[in-house]
Parts: sequence; structure tokens; C-alpha cells
Amino acid sequence: MHVQYEPVIDEVSDEQSDEGDIFFITTSRLERRRWPVILGTVLIVDGIITSLLGTLEVVVLPIIESDDNWGDINFNRSNCWGAGIIAGIVMVLAGSTAIRASVSKRRTTIYRFYNLSAFTLLLDLAVSVLLIVAYGKGWTTKNNYPPDSAIHQVHMFVTIFTVLGTMFALTTVVQYYQVVCFGHVRLWDWWKSCLCGLCMTMDQSQPKLRRSLQSNGSTVPAMLI
Repeated sequence: MHVQYEPVIDEVSDEQSDEGDIFFITTSRLERRRWPVILGTVLIVDGIITSLLGTLEVVVLPIIESDDNWGDINFNRSNCWGAGIIAGIVMVLAGSTAIRASVSKRRTTIYRFYNLSAFTLLLDLAVSVLLIVAYGKGWTTKNNYPPDSAIHQVHMFVTIFTVLGTMFALTTVVQYYQVVCFGHVRLWDWWKSCLCGLCMTMDQSQPKLRRSLQSNGSTVPAMLI
């Protein structure tokens, strides 16, 4: 007597296998994603142009347009305290680290690239807001400059290239957020470990400081008690 059994399909195992395959494919695609060579190059070019225009606005044009060719170099609200120079230098640094991360692909280099890109985004955003507010308050309008001066036109180009740099930095941060923070690099875990390590260091240093103050006969602050 032969007994025949109907084959039973393990649906749970098949579903788990499909989910594992999807996760593996997604992770592989994220790891194979090309690092930002083009964005880094664009940031470097934009940063060089912005810093040169900022230097032209603050240093070169005041000297050329002065009567004795010895104009005053001032960082004031008419040039937004040289904000274009600072924004341009930071963009060049961010673009350089982006290209470096594309070449080496080491974790420390990728950490440096993404952290500096996020810092560039925040700084360029602050500089862009400063430039817009300065124009709205009339600090950088045409009537605030000497007649026939080209400083106003140069300042407008500084504003344009700074806003473009902000957009490029935002593109870099958004495009590589998932790969860097939650992919194989795990920058988010590194941020948490640094923050937790700082908090633990502060907690461990307070008892030592309290014992040192008590041994010297000094008054212990209420925040350390």
C-alpha cells in the first residue's frame, strides 16, 4: 500500500526569502552608487568663483575705484562683512572632500565629506539669508555705493553664486543621506556614539571635579551636587 503525500509549500519561508532578496538587492544598489565626483567639481568651481567675486568686491574694486588708488578695505554691511569669501572657501573645501571620497571610499573620508557638506549647506543658507536681508534693508542697494561703481553689480553676482552653492550643497546632502547615514557607512551610528561618548565624559568628569573642589575646601556649585 503506497501513501502519496501532497507537496506543501512553505509560504512563510518564501516570503522571508523574497524580503531578504529585496533587501540584498537594495543594499547592493546603494553600495554601488557612484560618489559625487560631478557635484564635488561643481562645488569647487562655484566656490572659486564666489570667493574671487567676494575678494573683488571687498578688496580689488575699492582700491581701483579710489582716487589715489589706495582705497579703504572695510568689512561692513555694504559687502555683508565679506560673507561671499567665507562661503566660497567652504564650498571649495566641501567639493574637495567629495572628490576625495569618490577616490578613496574610506569611512573616515566619507564621514568628512558628508559632515562638511552638511556644514556647507547650513553656512551657505545662513549667508544667502544674510545677503537677501541686507538687500531688503537697503544696505546693498545701488544708491549706497559711489556713482559709477561696479561694486553693486559684483555683489549681485556674489548673491547668485552663493544661492547656487546652497542648492548644490542641498542636492549633495539629500542625494547621499540614505547611503551615508543608513547604508554600509552608518554615519548616523557614528553621530550617536560621539554624542553618547560626550555625555558620558561629562558625567564622569563631574564627580572628579566635585571631589577636587571638596579636597581644596572650595564651595561646590549647586549644579554639581
